[in-house]
Amino acid sequence: MPAMERQYHQFAGENFEMIAVNIAQSKLEVSKYVEQMGMTFPVVIDANKSVLTAYNITPLPTTILIDPEGKVKRIVTGEMTNQSIEHYIESILPAT
Repeated sequence: MPAMERQYHQFAGENFEMIAVNIAQSKLEVSKYVEQMGMTFPVVIDANKSVLTAYNITPLPTTILIDPEGKVKRIVTGEMTNQSIEHYIESILPAT
């Protein structure tokens, strides 16, 4: 199971959401990848690269962590370990 999928299940029910944004690939390519990887969280396609432009994203992959109020808390470029993904997610979860 891919790291993002593990984290998605680990934090389910904690007022947390994960969305993957694919950049400019076809719907068929993306759906095949999602199925192959067993991804159950939402995956959307940014066909015209508007997300890249809006957040000034370079390079890929890039992770944008947004708190419950909708504020960008951190932008992480490059691949992350399971431990770093978990740490970043925990840093944006609402206080309980």
